[in-house]
Amino acid sequence: MREVRRGLAHIAHVTLMPRGRLEWAERILRRWARVSRWAARQLALLRAVRPLHGLAFGVPTDDTIPAVEWPLGGPPARRDPDESDAGLLYCLPTLPADGAFVVETIRSVRDRFRSRGFEPAITVNLLDDRSMEGVISIAFRRACATETEKAQQAIRDAEEELLRRGCPPYRVGLGSMDLVIRPEDPYWQIVARLKDVFDPDHIISPGRYNLL
Repeated sequence: MREVRRGLAHIAHVTLMPRGRLEWAERILRRWARVSRWAARQLALLRAVRPLHGLAFGVPTDDTIPAVEWPLGGPPARRDPDESDAGLLYCLPTLPADGAFVVETIRSVRDRFRSRGFEPAITVNLLDDRSMEGVISIAFRRACATETEKAQQAIRDAEEELLRRGCPPYRVGLGSMDLVIRPEDPYWQIVARLKDVFDPDHIISPGRYNLL
């Protein structure tokens, strides 16, 4: 924690916020929010991060579901994303913990998405002292077949570019399984044999991380 604080000291004050402190802060801010604009803003911020804070303790939340609609221009008309016109696709690369390399790679991938008409949302998380994970998403209107096809091709293009740079995906969609599965690879041959044993009728997730 000292290293994090030291590294971010020039741009932010970093503090730990365990559950007890979060609840204490909310009680204090509620008292002052009616008379202090600053307290009202802090209370709104605290309430906004509370669902995400709960995830760190294994508490699931649906509060982020409406965010699916925001890239397409506004709040959702319906709560259920299955009834929404919004589509999301992800590109999920593994990256080396090399700042200059990651900056250049992300810049290149962002430019590729923009050239196809998509503005990607990009997050990079540090896993350990050698590796990072990228979370790249694009939003599109899935009711439009042309836009859906463009989005799928944009994700595929980004995944191929990242592979060329030595950044394999840690997860892919069905349309990109061929990027990670090789029929000649003994590993995938063994996985297929195991699937034959445990799922002889090939009912469970056919074609997903498997040759079958």
